[in-house]
Amino acid sequence: MSGCCGGSGPVIVNGPQEPRVDVQTVLLCDVLPDGTVAGTALVEPIYDTNTGARVRTRTVDPVTGVAYTPAGALQPCQTGGCTPATTTQVLCDTAADGTTTPFVRDYRRDRNGALIGFTDHTLGGAPCAPAGEVGVCVPEEAPCGDTEITQLCDLVYSPQAPIPLPPDSFTLTGAVREMGGMLVFSGGNQPVDGAAERPVTGLLPGTSCGTSPGVLQSPHVS
Repeated sequence: MSGCCGGSGPVIVNGPQEPRVDVQTVLLCDVLPDGTVAGTALVEPIYDTNTGARVRTRTVDPVTGVAYTPAGALQPCQTGGCTPATTTQVLCDTAADGTTTPFVRDYRRDRNGALIGFTDHTLGGAPCAPAGEVGVCVPEEAPCGDTEITQLCDLVYSPQAPIPLPPDSFTLTGAVREMGGMLVFSGGNQPVDGAAERPVTGLLPGTSCGTSPGVLQSPHVS
């Protein structure tokens, strides 16, 4: 081959050489701050073919090969895919006045079981941020015994009327407590005629109205 000056001999062309792509790629997951996986990416290290030094990396879409721009943080994908293991728990947000609001907390864990974060949302799925004390919801206490509705008579006793007569009758709701077996009334005294709630001066079972005074006992003892 002739040189540029008309002579003959080998010609050496000097110029930059494009580095080649190393085939040892790494698949990573693009994880947003809330734990959502936005996608996957291949990270390709690029080495200088002359020196063997790693000069840079590039991130590409594993399907199309197009350059990929991460939206979050690139990290190793979790076992079973890129979605971290998630557990859910219903908790209560207790305000200073004692009002409780239940909400759902989703815990995210890595493949080793370590907690990596959590998110809170309402029972309807909307994001929320507890403002009070967070703890396990305490169920409402059940009544200590049975609850029943019985027909009673309100009897007014006086020395002039040793056998009282029932001036009125009403329906009263009571709850049987475990201690003593007495029927303890919690209110809700509703006259039979549908009038408003009224105070009670004396009590007898409806079956004993107009006979003799007595004490209303629980029909069953816990």
